[in-house]
Amino acid sequence: MKMTKKRKSSKVFTVLALVMALLCVAVWLPRFFGLEAYYVKTGSMEPNIPEGSMVYTEAVEFEDIVTGADVLLFSNDAENKSFTHRVMYIDYKNELLYTKGDANNGPDPLPTPFEQCRGKVILYIPYWGYVVQAMNSAVGKVVIALIYVVWLAVEIEGCKSRKKAVKE
Repeated sequence: MKMTKKRKSSKVFTVLALVMALLCVAVWLPRFFGLEAYYVKTGSMEPNIPEGSMVYTEAVEFEDIVTGADVLLFSNDAENKSFTHRVMYIDYKNELLYTKGDANNGPDPLPTPFEQCRGKVILYIPYWGYVVQAMNSAVGKVVIALIYVVWLAVEIEGCKSRKKAVKE
């Protein structure tokens, strides 16, 4: 009876560890393919890109931007702000982009310089950003560490029990 419970708990912890490993891979693996991962904090692009989504971007050249179709991620490092909006008009002379969130009634009040563009959104996973954000928080990191520690303890105890059973 005890062995069955230990095996079940070991399997549960193994599944949890694998899920966390997959989450990490989903964030870091795209970098090997030239993609950057960001999570969406607001609902300005709903219903197309829901709040809490994880978006994956690739580098884009100014000349290759398609108005009305391309959704770009912009970042203003000085203000520590970023946003994901659709390009509605391009000022080629001054390299300015006029954007609009799909859920917003009108265009953004000011154009955005192309130099603030971090990339073109090529893929998004709805609500995945909430999970990544939670994992990156201090509490999330502690929970992840605790899960791994408990998993390791259960595995060590299981090894000891198996060795003991073999000796007897």
